[in-house]
Amino acid sequence: MNTEHVLAAVLRSAAHGSFPAEGETIRVVPAPPGLAGAVVAFTGCIYVAADVDRDEVLVQLGPDLLSSPSQPAFLAWLATAVDGVALNNEVVLAGIGTGTPDGSLEPFPEWRDHERAGHGAVRRRDVSGWIRSDGGGVVLVGRGMVDRWEVAYEVEPGAPAGTGRALAAAALGLVPAGEPVFAQVAPGHAQSLRAALGAGFRPIGGEVLIIEAHE
Repeated sequence: MNTEHVLAAVLRSAAHGSFPAEGETIRVVPAPPGLAGAVVAFTGCIYVAADVDRDEVLVQLGPDLLSSPSQPAFLAWLATAVDGVALNNEVVLAGIGTGTPDGSLEPFPEWRDHERAGHGAVRRRDVSGWIRSDGGGVVLVGRGMVDRWEVAYEVEPGAPAGTGRALAAAALGLVPAGEPVFAQVAPGHAQSLRAALGAGFRPIGGEVLIIEAHE
């Protein structure tokens, strides 16, 4: 019997504007399926999703519970504890699917051959690729951590201003109506952040995924 991971419900609620209640700042839960671990941070509440002892986590964090979980020293310890490798610290944004595909997109089954789009499928399954009819960019939609819908988009060099926002907005139409869809963006990638925000995605928190060391 498959049991939904606790983070699935938490992320789904956050996408709809309902965030974890105040109280326990650090919540240690099992590792998400397919990952060695993850740190998922919301305002005032941080989930350490890994198969580690909570007391040891608190020792490693020290007194600064709100900022320490995203600092290199703690992430290095956690990755070592679960025999994994910590990936980028990313902003997590959420939108709600409309289920109405944008007419500017066409199916793009050859997305795996795209020079830059392939990385958007890493650690995602059931990925589908779409391309702008004017060739301005590519959108990928698939299932990611805890089976959530995730989107990635790539703007082609020389594409007109606003193409990134249009791609992010079009991605919402590729997800069933009412279903949350998530985008993860590196904090320094200001263009992608502006595009997602302009398309209606809202920042809900941050996360670091930890993959198994042998991947």
